Amino acid sequence: CANTYYPTNNGASCATCASKKCSTCDSTSGVCSACQTGYYLKDGACPDCTNSIPNCDTCDAKTGTPCSKCDANYFLESTTKCTACSSKTNCMTCSQTSNACTKCELGNYPDGASCKLCNTITGCTTCSQTAKTCTKCASGYYLSGGACTKCSDTITNCNICSSATKCTTCANTYYPTNNGASCSLCTSKKCSTCNASSGVCTACQSGYYLSSGSCPSCANKMAKCVT
Repeated sequence: CANTYYPTNNGASCATCASKKCSTCDSTSGVCSACQTGYYLKDGACPDCTNSIPNCDTCDAKTGTPCSKCDANYFLESTTKCTACSSKTNCMTCSQTSNACTKCELGNYPDGASCKLCNTITGCTTCSQTAKTCTKCASGYYLSGGACTKCSDTITNCNICSSATKCTTCANTYYPTNNGASCSLCTSKKCSTCNASSGVCTACQSGYYLSSGSCPSCANKMAKCVT
């Protein structure tokens, strides 16, 4: 007969096995010999895995232990224990077959069994809730392949950039050149800031004053003046 059935009336008909959750049963008595997934064999019947291990979805079909898969929203803390995902700090969903968290609260990412803050990823302010992937970087970093790289690590003297080849704000005394691919010194050595496109001084360092885009010493204008 088909699964869950056995021959009766000298083979003239097929009757259902003694337990509804049998997968196979004895061909003469109908007593269960194997159970469907999610059930285990006990005294010829097929009780639910949760009878053996609370919140267990799939267990050993012969003994009820160990558990190999927990119910939804539970993780496998051990082979004999299923624990609620909510017991993990900031964990929203978790693996049913291991102790891993699979989705974290906003502002966190899964890292094995736990959730970690986005800012534990270097330069990261916003990250994926389902993977160690940054989606937004702090000022002074640029996003590439889910990670944040410091602007000055790829463009010397760059403070703020949008990519590895585009600096938008250089360090003091520098301005973006080569379409943002590099930072060059301002036209006057004593500049504190200069025009972002021309490099002409817009402010001078202490002890110097702005004059036609350059920074002469205050002493040039007034003897013994230092500021």
